[in-house]
Amino acid sequence: MRIRPAYVIILIVIAVGAFVIYAALSGRDAPGSGTVARPSKPSDIGMLPPVDVNQEFVPIIEVETDTFDMGTIPNSEPTTKTMTVKNAGREKLVVREITTTCACTTGKLASMEIGAGETTTMEITVDPDRVSGFLSEKRLTIMCNAPNAPMKNVDVIARIDPEFETEPDVLDFGEVEKGQTPQRQLVLRQVGKEPIELLDVKKMDQADKGVSLTYSKRPESDWKTPGKPEFLITATLEPWISIGEYSQPFVITTSCKRVPRYRQFVKATVKAFYELSLKQIVFTWHASQSNDAPAGSVTVQADRPFEMLDLKVTGEDFIVKTAPGPSPNSAIIEVYLTEKSTPGRKNEKLTFSVKTPDGIPLPNIIPVSGTILDIK
Repeated sequence: MRIRPAYVIILIVIAVGAFVIYAALSGRDAPGSGTVARPSKPSDIGMLPPVDVNQEFVPIIEVETDTFDMGTIPNSEPTTKTMTVKNAGREKLVVREITTTCACTTGKLASMEIGAGETTTMEITVDPDRVSGFLSEKRLTIMCNAPNAPMKNVDVIARIDPEFETEPDVLDFGEVEKGQTPQRQLVLRQVGKEPIELLDVKKMDQADKGVSLTYSKRPESDWKTPGKPEFLITATLEPWISIGEYSQPFVITTSCKRVPRYRQFVKATVKAFYELSLKQIVFTWHASQSNDAPAGSVTVQADRPFEMLDLKVTGEDFIVKTAPGPSPNSAIIEVYLTEKSTPGRKNEKLTFSVKTPDGIPLPNIIPVSGTILDIK
């Protein structure tokens, strides 16, 4: 069937006419046409304005500061301070809510709606009973309908008047040669009016063998302030400490009502004449794997000849074998399943010593953890 040229011309004219009518209708409320689009539905209150709204007629939120420093506050009761919040725009600013990263820090506006060009105050309250320490750094977020910052963040910093203090803040040994057993000490002293007693000191990871901790009460003659007792915490690095960056948190338990448990750290950089390819063997074993393949392995690489002693792994699910390493002065320690291996979750430890050139054995411990899904 052949289409006549007259029909084609008529169709083109209709299409052009439809396009012109559509363009005219859609351009009525465009910026610059003399009509400003504004949200009018009740459900739009507190929501961001549509993208086609004239940006000269929107709310603009401004806060006194993005980081509000409360200074040092009492440890006995909540402290409230105020800051200003301004609407620098030409439309009403509506705040839906103020969220917080911690219940210890809250914000409350005098008015949740701020007229164009107007200001209000926000009360910021920090409750020390909800702060587990002496420094609080939390964030408030003002959820509002301002396009410039619909989620305006205010970071709140507060220092709590301390009941006790520790000196230094961290037990940092710096660089240490593996095998050495240096000591560092930390003083805990009462500084407030509440009587403070040191009740206990424990590592958070009780299985860690890299450091040991002891504590004692100092003689009254050594106290910095008469009537305010002091305690001495001693950390000793042990030969079992792992090579590389070491960081072990420990918890100080006190009689302080507000801060009964206080966390501190032991840190060290441990050096040795050898390195281990990993600090933990993690595996998943199933029947499709060959019994001739190890469940995991670790490579020992040294800068001189060495000897390995006392290789063993806890439990009855594994045995240990060694093989030559990929380069001079290296060896591979391999962990294999045994005939007594059973399905389930496993958490064992591989231990061995590396003998130094002067004959001193340096002990090492590597966790072996994983799951045996099934057995052939």
